This record gives sequence, structure tokens and C-alpha cells, in this order.
Amino acid sequence: MKHLCQRRCLRPFRQLAKKIYACQSGAALPLTAAFLAASLFTMAISVDFGRVFAVKGELQRAADAAALAAALRLVTPPGGISGLQEFTPNCSRSQAAGTAMTAANPVEAQTIDSLDIQVGTWNGQEFTPMGCDNPYALNAVQATSRKSTNLVFGGLISSPLMTFSARAVALTGPVSEMPSGAFPLAIDRSAVPSCGQEVFIGLNSSPEDKGCWHTFDDKSPGANDLRNLVNGTTPAPPLKVGDRIRVKEGVSNSVGKELREELEKQLADRGGTWTVVLPVIPDGSHTGWKEVLGFAPFRITGVVTKGGRKGVKGITLNHYATPIGVPGGPVNYGLWASFPRLVR
Repeated sequence: MKHLCQRRCLRPFRQLAKKIYACQSGAALPLTAAFLAASLFTMAISVDFGRVFAVKGELQRAADAAALAAALRLVTPPGGISGLQEFTPNCSRSQAAGTAMTAANPVEAQTIDSLDIQVGTWNGQEFTPMGCDNPYALNAVQATSRKSTNLVFGGLISSPLMTFSARAVALTGPVSEMPSGAFPLAIDRSAVPSCGQEVFIGLNSSPEDKGCWHTFDDKSPGANDLRNLVNGTTPAPPLKVGDRIRVKEGVSNSVGKELREELEKQLADRGGTWTVVLPVIPDGSHTGWKEVLGFAPFRITGVVTKGGRKGVKGITLNHYATPIGVPGGPVNYGLWASFPRLVR
């Protein structure tokens, strides 16, 4: 009797519990569905974002490779450049080299949709497209790559087909730095623009001199310094635009003899001439510290170490390239870097 009473008393509570459980079970279904939908949406966004970053990265790689290849072939022929070598910019060769990089740099294992190659100028901040009517005024190549791709879940929120692009600029042009190889003679700025002009770079003071000798950053230049730089005992240190070099006039007989013998040997080994790279300095006094304005190719044709006026004879050159120069020089003094570098 007691147990029967307890069951009857608890019956209302059991019925209420069943109703509550039924309500909770009914609410769990839409909650679960909403949770699954949110999870799928988050996963979709994550997958698409990851794919977008991957596509953009591969497009940038393709643009970088195309810009570098095009800038390289603007200056350097397929055979390459060894030492100082005369060159002619070739825009058609540049375009073909950049375009050829599309096959070597696929995006999502497919060839990119389009690649634009433009030649022009870079002023340190922006690229300006130019034609090829004045190729020696060019100093940069810009490559723009494009690719359209269908996003996996992109259609849920917008059009599934999206187009991405990447851009790169490779700098070539006048040399801004010589890591090595500059000669211990400097040439005045006014003597450079006239290609083929005969120039006399004096070792002693003379109003007609168009340059002087120097010992790079040596604060106390002397006869031994110049002698060792000429004969190669002392390697030429790095030199870049904006550096200040110690220039000087006057040379002892011993240094003049050393210079003459070394130059005559080099001239004989090279068939009578020796093409070197000279730092360009401002006109004026050939003593003290002078700023390096750029670099110029110069062909030594002889040396005079006897008599009152001692120095080196040669002619100024133009449109020469070097494989060891760094591009970025502000003024074209006739020497270009054959290897480009990315600036954007």
C-alpha cells in the first residue's frame, strides 16, 4: 500500500520530466543543424582563403621570375657577358625571355592565363612604362601575371570564379656599386658623355687633366698604395655611388715605372688596349676627398711616365655591361649591370 501511494505521488513528476525531455530533444535538432552549418561555412572559408594565398604566392613567383628573366635578356644575350662587354638593349629578346617563364612557373599546376611584360624606368618608388624607341634610357622591366580560378565554396557568398594578379619590377641599367674591380684612376664627369673622346688622366698636376689617381678609402695615400693597387697586390675594395674616395696628383718615379711596366704588360696581353672601370667624380680640384657619382668604362691605350706630364691615355666608352656591377645608378655614365635585381 505504501509503495502504491509513492508511485501515485511521483506520477505527475515523471510525466513532467517526460515532457521536458521531449522539448529538449526537439530543440537539439535545429541547434545541431545550425552548428554543423556554421562549421561547414567556417571550413569553406578556411579552404578558400588558403587556396587564395597559395594562388597569389604562385602568381608572385611567376611574376618575379618573368621580370628577372626579361630584365636579364634586355641587356645580356643568351651567351652571357664575361668581363666588360659592349651591349645593345633588345626589347624583343626581353619580351620573349619573360614570356618563356610562364611554362616554368605554373599556378595550380596550370599555365597562367596572361603575362604582361613592359619595359620602362624605375625612379626608386614607381615604374613608368616606355617604348623601346630610346632603349638606353630604360632601366627596368615590369611583369604582371594573372590567373582566374574557381573557388571550392566561393559560390556560397559570391561568384565562384575569381581573377588574381601579381606584379614584379626588376631593375637593370647603370651601375650603382662595384663590389670589386674598379681601377685606381678616377675620371671627371665632364669627360664621360662624349663617347670615343681621347682623355688624358694625369698622375701629376696639370690644368688639362680629366682625372687623377686615387686609393679608394685610404686616408693617407702614398706611392706604395698606388703601386700595390696597380699590380694587384692590394685587391680593389668595394665602391658604390655616394662613397668618398681619396684622390691625389703627383707620383714618384718608382711608381711611374711600376705603373708603366704593369700597364704595358696588361696592354700586351690584351692586344694593345685594356678596358677598365673608373669611378666618375665631380670636376674641379684633384686633391682631397671626392664623391663617387657613378662608374664609366674606359679603354687604356697607353701610358706616359717620362717628361713633364705623366699619366694614362685612353678613350671614353659607352654602352658597356659588367657581370659584377650592381644596378641602380642614378646617372648613366655608360656602364650597365648585366644582372638585374628585384625592387618590387
